[in-house]
Amino acid sequence: MKLLTFPAVALLVLAAGCASSTSETPPRPSPGPSPTPRRDSTPRTPPSVGVAVTAATPVARPDAPTGDTAVVDDVVRRRQAELRTCYEQEGLKVNPDLAGNVVVSIAVASEGTVSAVTFPERTWSGPGATETESCMQTRVRNWRFPELTGGGGTFEFSFNFSR
Repeated sequence: MKLLTFPAVALLVLAAGCASSTSETPPRPSPGPSPTPRRDSTPRTPPSVGVAVTAATPVARPDAPTGDTAVVDDVVRRRQAELRTCYEQEGLKVNPDLAGNVVVSIAVASEGTVSAVTFPERTWSGPGATETESCMQTRVRNWRFPELTGGGGTFEFSFNFSR
């Protein structure tokens, strides 16, 4: 039988100690306090809101160049989210069932400023309708359009608001 020398025994003991320590997993930190449960366990989902815009139609100036109509149409389509925000924050807040079509008439001066905003047609009424239209009127009055080559005009857009 062969005797192990001191350095060989020390290496064996050290190796055995390392092998046993690697098999242990370090303790996991506690996850902390559990979140406070909701009083109402029904999941809340924001209402799904849809808005559709029809093409711009010149009304007061039927002789307006097609380019003006396209320019105005482009700006309105890019900014229609502002009108959706009015519907969500003003109309649905007051009346969750508010829905319908609204025609917005926008008078645009040749330099691109809005001189008037009216609502000649609408299919909605009741709580929330006036608040939504007031918000929409304020937003649209602040819009700026590129200079219109045809001298400006009045353009109508039909919006359909639904949940």
